[in-house]
Amino acid sequence: MPMTYAEHDKRLKSPSLCELLPLRDIPRRDNIFVRTNGAFVAGYELKGVLSYFATDDERNEAKDRIEALFRVVPDVSMRIQFRYEISDHLGDLLDRYITQQRAEQAEVMALDAHRLEMWREKERAGFYFDNRLHIYFIWDPGAEERLGRLIHVESEESDSPQPAAA
Repeated sequence: MPMTYAEHDKRLKSPSLCELLPLRDIPRRDNIFVRTNGAFVAGYELKGVLSYFATDDERNEAKDRIEALFRVVPDVSMRIQFRYEISDHLGDLLDRYITQQRAEQAEVMALDAHRLEMWREKERAGFYFDNRLHIYFIWDPGAEERLGRLIHVESEESDSPQPAAA
């Protein structure tokens, strides 16, 4: 379908993908990001708490660990962001399965081909859900400085003599 002039002008004004990402630097081997505002971001994938089958003691232990994590985070310059992602695909799992096949027997290869086709059909139908929980620690070194300036200004205002009410 042809594009109108208004749609064309709107497309020219919309920012590119790199302008939408607030990332300035991705250092190698550090697993951190540096945002355009100077904040450092470290991200982790959370795994291992299967609370549905856990006992009360195991749930309390997991809760205590999470509470300890939150208590060590400075409240002014550090933010915590949780991101829960659900995907319904296998990614490159089937391709890796194909590259790692070592069987040379025709019967085994036929079974693998049948399995792969069944897995692909199930993937197209949305049978495979992958739940991931990520936590991001965002440290903004400028936040403490801005807060320090704000506190300094407020303390100067409170130290100055107030005019008497008439």
